[in-house]
Amino acid sequence: MIASCRIAAPALLLLSLLALGACGRGSAELSTAYAGRLDALRQQGLGRTDAAPADAPWGAEELARNFARVVHAKDHPRREEQPLRKWRVPALYRFYHGDAGPDEAERAHMADLARRISAATGLEVREARELEDANLFILHLDYEEREALLRTADVDEDDADMTEIHELIGETHGNENNLCMFSTGWDTGDDERWTSIAVTVIRSELPTDWRMSCLDEEVTQMFGPQYDHPEVRPSMFNDDEEFLYLTDHDEAMLRLIYDPRLRSGMTLAQTTPIVREILAEGRIVPAPGS
Repeated sequence: MIASCRIAAPALLLLSLLALGACGRGSAELSTAYAGRLDALRQQGLGRTDAAPADAPWGAEELARNFARVVHAKDHPRREEQPLRKWRVPALYRFYHGDAGPDEAERAHMADLARRISAATGLEVREARELEDANLFILHLDYEEREALLRTADVDEDDADMTEIHELIGETHGNENNLCMFSTGWDTGDDERWTSIAVTVIRSELPTDWRMSCLDEEVTQMFGPQYDHPEVRPSMFNDDEEFLYLTDHDEAMLRLIYDPRLRSGMTLAQTTPIVREILAEGRIVPAPGS
């Protein structure tokens, strides 16, 4: 987790990117391989784009159970239970990239995603204007760009923020199964640890659908549903790649998380009765037949 006041901007990374060349052999080979992987998933009935699948009904009971899994990492195979994390400040995003930057379709997809997250959470979520400081950084990097940054970036070991970003790039780059990754942080001295900054790294060599899927999943997870679980369905918040984009279930999860009765830092024991109370009201998941 990035646990400091604010990254003013990943200027070191941006300056390095501006000096990098175009895509090379590594990116080209990976692009072909990832396109094949996505095609194979679709042949298995995965990589779906439907938001309200008829074969995966869900209601308040499922949403409450999945809240515990994706917000608190309940029953996670590799993690202990975690506290709730959410934002209360505007989230202003900015892309950072080299030659293999996001195309217009991806930028439009991100703008639409920001509007959807804003509608679900009540937060201001939008692209940072030219003179504004961003606090949600989207690093869109291909193989050569990641390789060059890891090899040449001069990161001060005492700079925890930049060290965290450098490690996030390295973790993405070092495992071809890590298509994209994210990290979040909070202001120093904030005992409740409300999220105030976030970074995601996305592989530019992915097919367009997968890059946009990365935006949906990584950016949405920054806002609270941070953990994947294999039994959460219908949802992006698992590792089976069944759904490429946010489902209605996932947007309902955001609306639940951002009920004002739930505060950042709450434990599973604290949120459980509140979640039940919220869902019993029928606003987020209407009762059958209503």
